[in-house]
Amino acid sequence: MAEDSRKGLIQHIVLGLTAIAAGAMAVFLYANTLVEWWVPASITAMAAAALWMPLKGAWRKWLQTESGWTPAVTHFAAFILGGCTLLLALNYFGADSSTIHREEVTVVSKETHKRHHSRRVGRRRYTTGEPYYVYDLNLQFADGRTKSLRVEAARYRRTRTGATLTLPMEKGLLGWPVIMRSLEAKDAKN
Repeated sequence: MAEDSRKGLIQHIVLGLTAIAAGAMAVFLYANTLVEWWVPASITAMAAAALWMPLKGAWRKWLQTESGWTPAVTHFAAFILGGCTLLLALNYFGADSSTIHREEVTVVSKETHKRHHSRRVGRRRYTTGEPYYVYDLNLQFADGRTKSLRVEAARYRRTRTGATLTLPMEKGLLGWPVIMRSLEAKDAKN
């Protein structure tokens, strides 16, 4: 019994670490893709709903639980998170370099966020450490879509609200535009 308990604990830890890695990857890919959040989420939610009945027994057996809701929550969370990561990765890494084009975007607003490093003060104690700042530009595209883009401090200081920037983009494998990482100022005095 102790061996089964240890094996189940290891499986849960692996599942949790995989979910954290998939979530971090999805956040990175979403930040560089011009698509509404609900589009990949709804696609993967429909796929998760379609696969729930065939996989219900496998989730119960793998999670080793008699609970009625734990396998369902785990199934939907895993499929939606993993599916979103997969869709965004296919779109991002399958982007066609022959479709590179430049779009004019307007800086609607600028935001500065204060964050803190963590500092170790004891064996199992951490506290708030030194502050640091992250800088975001809120951009509006010609078709009305908006996107927040994280930039370096130097780019943040050079850019004015209302300025027009040229944003290099590619068409992704699934048709969602992918934002490339370099910005060019068209009109720096605005």
